[in-house]
Amino acid sequence: GEIMSSGLSFICGSVQFGRLGGVNRRICRKGKLCRSVVMSSGLGSDVGKLFVARCLDNPVGFVAVRRNNRESHLGWLMSTDRVLLAGPLIREKTTVGSLVLLKGESLEEVQTLLLEDPYRQAGLFESVKVTGWRQVYTTSFYSEDLYVVYNLDNEGMSEVRAANRAAHLAWWNASGREGIVGPLLDEDGNSIGSLLVFEREGVGMEEVKSWSLTDPYNQAELFQESEVYLSHKVIVDGARVRAS
Repeated sequence: GEIMSSGLSFICGSVQFGRLGGVNRRICRKGKLCRSVVMSSGLGSDVGKLFVARCLDNPVGFVAVRRNNRESHLGWLMSTDRVLLAGPLIREKTTVGSLVLLKGESLEEVQTLLLEDPYRQAGLFESVKVTGWRQVYTTSFYSEDLYVVYNLDNEGMSEVRAANRAAHLAWWNASGREGIVGPLLDEDGNSIGSLLVFEREGVGMEEVKSWSLTDPYNQAELFQESEVYLSHKVIVDGARVRAS
């Protein structure tokens, strides 16, 4: 089967969401969790299939490449009319890559589209991992400053994922964090990882790393890779929200 539509709008700070978010935020703060709800978005309520691209920079000598192509990159992202959220991936005050959440028709179609990215054409990236994504839970979040927890499963662990899914979601619920959670998907719609994007809220990196290790998925040794990055919103619902 193909990757299924989430049936959701992305609600990470659009003008329309700003008008609706106050009530929803109180509900989320009280209950610590909102089931995903169809809400207005700058890209419309029928987002369709969702995808995540994690693009990691070449490690040596590419700081200038990122800097010199940044405006072209952001302009191109906005011109696609597909981007729900885009921002840098940061580790120890150094930008090490980019995260893009976007809508598309298929994994292959999105992979082909991303070849046009000026960063990609300038040779900035060492690797680009594109997966499907399904938004499962969301709370309203307004802060520009974010954490990104990006996890990829070990192969052949679908039963481990299924057995620990309820505990994983309860773990997120109990955290009270404001953000979005959902599985990464392969081209057939199978879960192959997890993505969490949430507000920093003054919490330090070491605390978040320690917290991520308590994820029941992590404790069940589901993941072959589990990374925590700093990030911030640059493009939300197709519009630039940060100048630098």
